[in-house]
Amino acid sequence: MSSLRAPGLGPIVGHTTDRSCRLWVQAPLGELAKAESEEDRRSLGVLVVMARAGLEIPPAQRPVFYFRLRREFDRTGTFVLGEERSLGERGEPYLLEPDTEYRVRIGTLALDDNFDNDARVASDALADVLPTPQVWAAALDRMPADECEASFRTNPPAGACAEGLAFLVGSCRYPGLLWKRKESDQIFGPMTEELQIERGGQRPRLTLMVGDQIYADTFNVMIPVGLADTHAEFNDRYQRAFGSLNMRRLLRSAPNYMILDDHEIEDNWCQSRIRSPNKKLLFNLAIGAYLSYQWSHGPRTYGLRLYYDFETAGYPFFVLDTRTQRYIDDVPDSLADNHLLGRPSLDPEEPSQLDILCDWLVAQQHRRGNAPKFIV
Repeated sequence: MSSLRAPGLGPIVGHTTDRSCRLWVQAPLGELAKAESEEDRRSLGVLVVMARAGLEIPPAQRPVFYFRLRREFDRTGTFVLGEERSLGERGEPYLLEPDTEYRVRIGTLALDDNFDNDARVASDALADVLPTPQVWAAALDRMPADECEASFRTNPPAGACAEGLAFLVGSCRYPGLLWKRKESDQIFGPMTEELQIERGGQRPRLTLMVGDQIYADTFNVMIPVGLADTHAEFNDRYQRAFGSLNMRRLLRSAPNYMILDDHEIEDNWCQSRIRSPNKKLLFNLAIGAYLSYQWSHGPRTYGLRLYYDFETAGYPFFVLDTRTQRYIDDVPDSLADNHLLGRPSLDPEEPSQLDILCDWLVAQQHRRGNAPKFIV
């Protein structure tokens, strides 16, 4: 077993409710790549709750948790604090209080084991070869805060609606070329500072990142220079984007909600391109990376579908997938078969994204009346 290390990427504060928070990290891939037998190593996250409601928790009383960082997801993983238990543990999960600030730290471990590499090892079996997670509390306390610490505030109690809501929105983080790359990270510094500023009695509760968090194509579809078309290249795009100094600070400072657009795949992507074998492979690589780095720390409202809904401080949001279900020009010289949210449903038992959105709007109107409803 390795010593405890800071995450290679993260922490990212993801979907947060009044009683839970989804926290994401990735193991330091550089260290694993240097290992002689990388395939024989399993990666784990170790999370400790440092403070609650502005008060430090005494070191001996800090709850500590193990969670999996899986190889098939680029050694990324999430832990839902408030809902999940540490590997192999029984009993109730650690409970979070509504409308309360928390501060956590997360480290990573590389574990040598004797299990078959192709076996799906149960978490209970893995927990049997691990020391009690509390042994890592002191080591996490000594780790650099800017590499492993995250903070968040839970939502007000379910059913309660705040008098107002502030949040940040951004999109299209173009990475720049040569010396311009540093400039692409600058905006996330003021955004992080904005999270701490109260205006009209409100501080921003979350950040919406609404597409093109990476640019898999540095230019466009007609200029293949700088086009990501391998697993390693997609991975590198996320490493560069989420690992830049200011963006990394922003991602660990408040809940983040993301949805993809075309540049996570390819410029002006639509589903008609998937008919080409090369484009089908590209799509699968792109979506695999998206699931590991963006979707995994968001809500799972509709199973494996990429669109989702959530609620913050009593205000409802529906986040649309306007890219992977986009169909265009299937019928030459006609607009009749162009669809932004997927093809119309053929059976009420299998509603389209548009059907689900409309049903959601009707339900929100019945529940809340003429109150704000956000469509992203």
